[in-house]
Amino acid sequence: MAPDPRAQRNMRLEPVRTLTVEGIPLHLYRWTDEEALAEIRAAILAREAEILRLPRSVEWSVRHDRVASSRYASYNLLALPDPPFQALGRAIRASIDALRAARGLPEKQMYIQCWSNILRAGEGLPRHAHPYPLHGHLNVSTSGSVTRYGAGDPVEIDNRPGDITVFAKPGLAHDVPAYTGPDARISIAFDLLPVAFVDADPRWRKRHAERSFIPF
Repeated sequence: MAPDPRAQRNMRLEPVRTLTVEGIPLHLYRWTDEEALAEIRAAILAREAEILRLPRSVEWSVRHDRVASSRYASYNLLALPDPPFQALGRAIRASIDALRAARGLPEKQMYIQCWSNILRAGEGLPRHAHPYPLHGHLNVSTSGSVTRYGAGDPVEIDNRPGDITVFAKPGLAHDVPAYTGPDARISIAFDLLPVAFVDADPRWRKRHAERSFIPF
């Protein structure tokens, strides 16, 4: 079988900057493969209707029924067979490897959950935080939007397409204000959960079982 040309693409990420919010370093990297980003965008939009038929997570209200983010626990982009999502997985891994190298973090066996955020004019993501020790997001088609980090005096980061933001501490509040652009705003979020947490603690085991984590 001939190799998938996507697998040959350079997954080297360009460091953008590091900033600290509420004592937590946020590392920004840039994935410059515009063709891969366009393919990921097309694949997500092709699956949007299917995603919206999945169960809505209990923490999301019925008023978010048409927001794909509310199905985050019911599927995993990296478990889907679409070739663009295989490239996505390699880009995420490159960002985690870069974060580990920057912070001096040991490599551990991990589970990952990964989902799409699709917003249209007037829609945003409410303030929330993730309880996992590693979290990040990739901007796919996000021009004209920002993500705000921090609870008191939030720090705004422009959502430049191709940028990946990763940080290695739970509990950092963030939100996305209502989007005003003409096209769908698409980003991808991911949480990493150490296998050792799941093996040792029934609370993490329950959380793992209730969501769509896969080995990473």
